[in-house]
Amino acid sequence: HYSRDNTDLMKRVLRTMINVHLSDDGEPYYPLNGQLMTGQTPLEDVSSVLEILENLAELDSPADAVHMLIATSMISHGVDVDALDFIGFFGLPRNTAEYIQSYSRVGRKWPGTVFLLFDPMRTRDRSYYRHFQYHQEYQDLLVEATPLERWAEYAIKCTMPGVVCSILI
Repeated sequence: HYSRDNTDLMKRVLRTMINVHLSDDGEPYYPLNGQLMTGQTPLEDVSSVLEILENLAELDSPADAVHMLIATSMISHGVDVDALDFIGFFGLPRNTAEYIQSYSRVGRKWPGTVFLLFDPMRTRDRSYYRHFQYHQEYQDLLVEATPLERWAEYAIKCTMPGVVCSILI
């Protein structure tokens, strides 16, 4: 889970450092394949990557697999793939709900691992680090309320005029 600026950097690190280091061993080796998923990734590409992840057992060669999914916050909703077993964060997402949604992508069928690398320059990350145990224990209480929920007292009264005007226009 990265910001958009870091996704290209991570893809480059995979290609120029990780794969190079793995190939130095002299053993038979398949280069690790990393795929980007950001808000700018075309829907067809996202669908094909998710299809590969869902059908890993049916692939002809390990070289055809997606070994690393490098994604922004777009992964936090709608990605339900059992094959994901590790997620790494560089800095905390903007809000607690997004953090919970993102790390719940792993460990669906089998145990998963979440690696959180705090950004020491961000105050929120430093606070989370200092009070990590409490944040984990009470994170459900830290989820920000949505601005509008179905039981909101004045929801109909406030939104109906706008709905009627949009229908008339």
